[in-house]
Amino acid sequence: MNPIKTKAIDYLSRREHSVKELQAKLEQHFTDTDQIKEALEALQTEGYLSNSRFLESRIRHRLNQGYGRIRITQELSHLHGFKSTDIQAGFVLFAELNDEGNQLSQFIKKKYPHFDPENKLEIQKITKKLLQRGFDYASIKDALRSAHSTPKQC
Repeated sequence: MNPIKTKAIDYLSRREHSVKELQAKLEQHFTDTDQIKEALEALQTEGYLSNSRFLESRIRHRLNQGYGRIRITQELSHLHGFKSTDIQAGFVLFAELNDEGNQLSQFIKKKYPHFDPENKLEIQKITKKLLQRGFDYASIKDALRSAHSTPKQC
């Protein structure tokens, strides 16, 4: 078997990869870009390599890790070269996991169970953390309001 294809299958046996990501990894080990492209095309034809499968896997994984749409979209477009239309179609598949309000409320309740809504510094700290995780400002404010209005359980 072709050593390029063997190496690619070795990478794919560990986890899903995008075509762009796998090509970059193979280019670190092999110099013949034509053979790399041929191997990638063969893997796609044989069903070992699929951008749509990778996209679904990555969106599900990152949503389960508690990241927001903005962060996931940026990661997929910049690091993996996906078009925004493909990414949005991927999010539609995971609508049940993609409830940002629910995600944010769970995160706040878990990480900050006794936060004081009057403490501006604490609100800024929580907001900054959630913005870094890829949630939009309006959703964060709504989640902070709903987390505050939810009765606390002792």
